Formats: sequence, structure tokens, C-alpha cells
Amino acid sequence: MLSRSVLAAGSALAVARDLTGARAAAAEPGPSASGSLATVDFAAPTGRFAPAALWGFATSALCDRNFGLCEDARFVNAAASLNMALLRLNSTAGAGSTGADYWTDAIFRNGADKPDWGVLSAFMKAAHKFVSPTCRLILGIKFHGTFAKPSDYAEACRQLATHLKNTRSGDRLLPVWGFEVDNEANTRVDVGTYCAFFNAAADALHAVDPDYEVIGPVDSHVDFGRLNTFASSCGPRVGRICYHNYRYCHGSDSTPSDDGLFQSRRPARDAQNARRALAGTPAAAVPLMMGEWNMECAAASEPREQEVVAAPFSAYWMLSGFLSGAGVDCGALWELVNDGSYGAIQNGRIDPAGRFLSMAGQTMEGDQVSCDFAGDGAISLATKKGGG
Repeated sequence: MLSRSVLAAGSALAVARDLTGARAAAAEPGPSASGSLATVDFAAPTGRFAPAALWGFATSALCDRNFGLCEDARFVNAAASLNMALLRLNSTAGAGSTGADYWTDAIFRNGADKPDWGVLSAFMKAAHKFVSPTCRLILGIKFHGTFAKPSDYAEACRQLATHLKNTRSGDRLLPVWGFEVDNEANTRVDVGTYCAFFNAAADALHAVDPDYEVIGPVDSHVDFGRLNTFASSCGPRVGRICYHNYRYCHGSDSTPSDDGLFQSRRPARDAQNARRALAGTPAAAVPLMMGEWNMECAAASEPREQEVVAAPFSAYWMLSGFLSGAGVDCGALWELVNDGSYGAIQNGRIDPAGRFLSMAGQTMEGDQVSCDFAGDGAISLATKKGGG
């Protein structure tokens, strides 16, 4: 079990070790509907504090086949109940997917200047029901294998951003926070090509709205040299540095035990390596984003991703990045829905990791959360609101 407790204090998170019996951190517990309620003394906290951060979800399954899941009431209701703080729509689908799975390909199949907005119709009809006004919505736009020239890609980005600026879902515009330039392009194109496409896209997107976060390089892992080159070339335009990290990969790593899930320093190590790669570049102070993470990276068949252990693992993994001191301020669980054992929502049911991430995301706004306090090994959540 993870021997630390997670405390959300206003817009910060505190990690307190050995909380059981530590009167400076927890006062006398009182009764609650679900067990003992821990009362947290924020006047004398213990542990370390992390800055406010976004606990979110990433998805490609939602985008597949013209967003067909948006017509499934079970999914829409479950997603709405998550009250997501961040939702990342991946630009590409998984291995073996067909053209119907690549939503930006489908929109621009007739060219960058001839978009088919019908591809988005199901999403636009339903999105206001599960993408709250306070959610940060990120859209990934694919270029590899689709656009031959950066100028064509830039036009597609401009078209999509403008469409979302002017098209309502229900009675409101969607809260588009930013755009990602491709997905894991480090496995497909050289860094020079990527930088040319990124800079063209960033200029086009910022012409629509200078406040958009334009996110890159969205690599499958932290590649020091590639990231340094990207930051040197694209640093003035990038809003978030994004990379992906998973606990292990089936077939190339041994499968960790339950305890072993919590014995990796990868989130902190990746963040610190990324920050070192950015040093001396125009992106030296740009925030970091763990754009995809979960237990396992390859086989989509890790059953524990659907089990109770996934909730404390989610806290451990995200907080390891947030507490690294390297400037990680947001992350997105892979995957929001279905996709083997990854999905936080499976056939309308929300798994433990999904419920935890939903609660963690909401506590950042100062909402009160009661928590079970079961002793050593428990993870407890509370917030400071109105003075504590």
C-alpha cells in the first residue's frame, strides 16, 4: 500500500507521510456517513505542497468513427458526472486503426480548405453535456501522412480553430484551451520537419486567438536531444511542453507487483530531464504536461487499471510529477473510455481511477470533500475552504 496521504489544501496539494497519529496533520476524527472523517489542521500542516494542477483525461476512442460515442447516452451521462477539469482529444488512434478513426483526416480528406464539419456534428451536439464551461479542452491535429506542406497544415489548424470559435454546442461555445501539434511524431518524423509544422500551426492558431495554448512536441517519451532542438526552434511559440509516460511496457519490461507500481521515479525523472533539456532555450520556463499516462503502455490489457489499486496509483503518479520541482502542472489519464482496460469509463461504468481523478480535479476549485481516514496506507482527500 502507498504509505502517504494526499491532502488538497485550497488550490494546493500536500503530501503528508505517516499521517496516522500525527496530531499536527489530523485532529480528532469524527463520524461520517462512510466512516471516520479526518479533520485536517491546516494551521500546522506536515509534508510537502505542490502547486495547483489539472487532473484530466485523454482520449482517442471518443473521436473514432465521427464521434459515434457521443450518441451513446450511457457514455454522455458517465462523462458528465466526471466534471472533467481537462479533456485532451488525441489526434490519432491506436495501432491497426483505419482512416475512419482519424478524425482530423476525416474532416480534411478533401483538403485543408475544404473541411467537412459533418464529422464533428455528433460531438458538437453532445459536448456541452459533458464538457463543462470550466473544463480545459485540448484538440490534437494530425499532420503526418496527411499534409505535405506546413502551409497546408496551418490552414487546416486555422479552419478548425475558427470553426470552434464560431460554433456553439447547445447554448454555448466550447472551452477550447489549446491545440496539440500531432501525436508522438517522434516515432514518425525528424525533429526539423516537426518544428516547421509546429511553427506554422502556432502562428495560424495564435492569429485566431493569441491566448491559445499551442502544445508540443507531444512525444512518446522524453528525448533530451530532440526536446532541446524543439525548444530552441519553437520555444517562443509553445505554451506547454507535452510528453507521455507509463509505468511499464508489456513485452519489454517485467510486470510490477502491486507494491512495485509505486516504486518508480519515472514521473519525477522524466520531468526533471525535460526541464534540463529546456535550459537555456526560449522555452526554459514553459510548464510541462504529462499528456498521457497509465500503468502499462503497449498491450491495453492490464486488469489493475480497472481495479481499486488504480486510484492510489493515479494519485502517486500525478503527484510524483507535480512534486518533482520541474514545473509539471497538468496531466491526462489514457484513456477516458473503453480501449481495452485503459478506459476510465467502460460501458457507462466509471472505474476507481476515473472517480479519483474526477474528485481530485474538482478539489482544485476549493470544493469540500469528506474523506475516510483508515490509518496507515490510506489516501485521504480534504480541502481548505472559507478558512478551513
